[in-house]
Amino acid sequence: MEEDIPVISSEMRVSELADRISAMIGRQRPSSLVILDYDGNLAGIITRGDVLRALDTHPTGDLSVLDAGYAQCDHDDQKQLSARLAFRMSPIVS
Repeated sequence: MEEDIPVISSEMRVSELADRISAMIGRQRPSSLVILDYDGNLAGIITRGDVLRALDTHPTGDLSVLDAGYAQCDHDDQKQLSARLAFRMSPIVS
C-alpha cells in the first residue's frame, strides 16, 4: 500500500501526466492518482489504464485528466474519501 497518495490537478492534460509518469525512472509509478479541483476537493480518479486509453483515442493527449478518468464522485463519497486521504496526499512529481 502506498504511503502517500499521488494527487494531480483537474486541469492537467493527459499528455503532461503521461510525460510525468514516464519520467519516473527508478521509482515505482502510481497505478492510480487522485484528481483534485481548483479548491483542493476530490474531483475524480485516473488510472494508468485510463491514460493509455485516452492516448489511444486522443494521440496528442489534449484531453483533461478529469475527462479521461473517473469523475463520478457524489458529495458523500467526496467528503468521505477526502477525509480519509487528507493526511496522505502528495504531489505526483515535484
